[in-house]
This record gives sequence, structure tokens and C-alpha cells, in this order.
Amino acid sequence: NGKLGMVEYLLERLAPQPAEPQANGSGAGAQSMLLVNHQNVSGNTPLHWAALNGHIEIVKALVRAGADPTVVNGAGRDAVVAAEYSSQAGAEECATWLLRDCSKASLFT
Repeated sequence: NGKLGMVEYLLERLAPQPAEPQANGSGAGAQSMLLVNHQNVSGNTPLHWAALNGHIEIVKALVRAGADPTVVNGAGRDAVVAAEYSSQAGAEECATWLLRDCSKASLFT
């Protein structure tokens, strides 16, 4: 719903914490990546929802946290296409940022 503070709080909670690795070799980092890229029954990720609703700061925060913009939903759309199909204010800005600046997102951290 565009609540950047809440998203940042949740992403902070997902951040890998120093801990012993699990027996199967997957650690907190792997679990964080699974959660930030979790798909609902329609295949949409948090990044899809943020982009199509025009929440640019949330889009940026999710990408910095490891959200994968190439994940496609059940309709075959990635976050960019979802934003391009949206009529929500800010969605065009999200699509533009994902296309033009997303690869530079690691510079923000």
C-alpha cells in the first residue's frame, strides 16, 4: 500500500543475520532471497505489486534487497511489463527506473 517505512522494516527483518549455517547448507541469505521474490498464486512478487501501483521508492528498496525484476508472473509479465500495463500514478516512473537504472541499484547501497 505504499508504506515505505513498513517495507523497510520488513526488509530489515529479512536481512541475513549472523548465525550458524543450517544443516542443508542454506542460510539466512538464501531464505531472504526466497521471501523477497516470493510469488503469490498469480505469480506476482512484491516487486510486481510495487511497480504496478507506482511506488517507486518501494521498487528501489526491493531491488536493493535482492528482488529479481526478471521474475515473470502467471500472465508472463515481469515487473516492468506489469508497470507498463498499469494506469496507476507513478507506474510509468517505476517501469522507466527498472529499465534504465535498475542495473545500477547496487550503487545505492
